Amino acid sequence: MARKSVSAGVDPERARSEHPGVSQPGADEGTAQSRWLMQLHCERVLGTLLRACDEAAIDVLPVKGIVSARTLYADVSERALSDIDVRVRRRDLPRIAALARRHGFQLGAGTRSYGNATLFVDGRPIDVESHFGAPGVSRVSIDTVMARATRTRGVFPFSCLIADPHDHALLLVMNAYKDHMSQAMAWAIRDLERVVRAPWFVRDILFSRASEAGVRAMLWIVADWMAREMLDDAWAELRAAMGHPPRPHFIAMHRRLQGATGRSELALRVLSRFGSDAPAQWLRAGAKMVGWQAEAWLSQFGDRPYSRGVVVPARTRR
Repeated sequence: MARKSVSAGVDPERARSEHPGVSQPGADEGTAQSRWLMQLHCERVLGTLLRACDEAAIDVLPVKGIVSARTLYADVSERALSDIDVRVRRRDLPRIAALARRHGFQLGAGTRSYGNATLFVDGRPIDVESHFGAPGVSRVSIDTVMARATRTRGVFPFSCLIADPHDHALLLVMNAYKDHMSQAMAWAIRDLERVVRAPWFVRDILFSRASEAGVRAMLWIVADWMAREMLDDAWAELRAAMGHPPRPHFIAMHRRLQGATGRSELALRVLSRFGSDAPAQWLRAGAKMVGWQAEAWLSQFGDRPYSRGVVVPARTRR
């Protein structure tokens, strides 16, 4: 899809600055030089983790900001980055914890119900997750995404797995949906603006991947928000190409709650977990959410190590 400007000549940066919900660029993004240095530091940290995981025969899939900076931007200094996101197979989570201890990496927060952990390598947080999208939401597993990934040196100066670009695009969509779009960081919205204009992007492939994962309603919600709030004509075209919205009553309820605060914000958070296209996914996502809440409640009584080696610190919040 060719790159296009937003409708009516509106500057997307201006549209973003005028939207009160989206986290705005600011001091946290720093200067171009500081962003470049942060990207190089995170690249080095990722290389350290990957070398340790290669020795243990653990496949690791970098995702989100550290990959977007190198595939959607002309220069990595254009993309702010605060942490490193990676995905591993669920069965490798306890091995990651054991590996962290052997190599002297700090092991931080994690939950068994969500299948995640946090490592700190050279002081930089690495978010390790074992699911594609929010836990229980997608029918597609990380195993499937890894099977479609390619091991290459084309993105980083070292060999590693890189997700199929449309799988990664769908992950960016699901991540924005999880943050209710209006609460997403400004750079996550810029990623969405760029991904549908990338030279490799084919919307029918994205539609197919969304159907496979059972998240067409989520894709429609994100496309609709990008078209309405960011005045993005590429996303408006994508929304039109999807046709009638799937699950229209759910989508209407979700739209009414967008940007809400207080109890309505909590209602939106709960409602969003049931954004998948099939009831079986609602049950899985709901069970994951209840499991996490139970673990968070138990953590009030102190740190509790799990049998699989992942810990939840007291009062942890996701």
